[in-house]
Amino acid sequence: MSYLIIGGTEKAGTTSVFEYLAIHPQVRPSIRKETDYFRQSHCSEYDYQQFFSRGGSGQVCVEASPGYLGLASEVAPRIHHALPQSRLLFILRDPVERFQSSYRFHRSKYFIPDDLDIDTYTEMCLAFDEGKIALADTPFENRWFMDVLPAGRYASHLKHYIDRFDERVMLLDFDYLNRDPATVMQGISRAMGIDEDFYRDFEFFRSNSTFQGKLKPLHSLGMKVNDRMEPLLRRHPRLKRRIVDMYRRVNGASTPEGATLSPASAQRLRDYYYREVEQVRQMFQGIQQQDINWRYFHAA
Repeated sequence: MSYLIIGGTEKAGTTSVFEYLAIHPQVRPSIRKETDYFRQSHCSEYDYQQFFSRGGSGQVCVEASPGYLGLASEVAPRIHHALPQSRLLFILRDPVERFQSSYRFHRSKYFIPDDLDIDTYTEMCLAFDEGKIALADTPFENRWFMDVLPAGRYASHLKHYIDRFDERVMLLDFDYLNRDPATVMQGISRAMGIDEDFYRDFEFFRSNSTFQGKLKPLHSLGMKVNDRMEPLLRRHPRLKRRIVDMYRRVNGASTPEGATLSPASAQRLRDYYYREVEQVRQMFQGIQQQDINWRYFHAA
């Protein structure tokens, strides 16, 4: 049995790639997309296998837990201890775009209050990162929502994995995934030793796109049903897509006010990530022999 762990980052297509792979007959997907198994202290291959269905002929176990990237200093040694021969795939996105998408996603889930616009949230996250405010000074009880900025320091986190897994680490640009999913999936298939022809005439789709609900009670109910039904819907992603499309037509809303970065906030975030992006560009050139051309870093 071999393993492919899709390690991040949030809002960068991890769900889509996981679901493309879940349909492949030679893949055994995790029962839930995000096992988050390696966030705990004591990990073993035997216990990890309990997250995967026992039936089927799949020879490659696949999961996708985007949080593994931001927790690299803790998670990388745990994965290496339990699964030293596993492969890891990190899908990376322009960190400024990712920050904005993350805000919209968490606001759509009602984790971020409607009256907290993205520019204020940006200032709050920067102040928290600099130690100027504490969690108690924010509307959040879970610091996850205040650690969104450092999670985008991809280079610092990736070093923990590259040091341990070397050539077993694969990097993927979110923009490239959107432009040419067939080539991407064929490349992943070759790396994992499964049939790449499966994706030559594959009907690609996009999963987990963020949208607001017009009616909050109905949207809350929909999210609970989705969570309960995930093990079933993960095995039938096309069915899930049809259900979500129908629901979106009934209760979907446009992007709310205050959810788009102002030029000033975008520039502050660009300054925050500038050096990290330069290091990531070097990693892409060294590992994937590719360049990245992210929207907010064209001049970098």
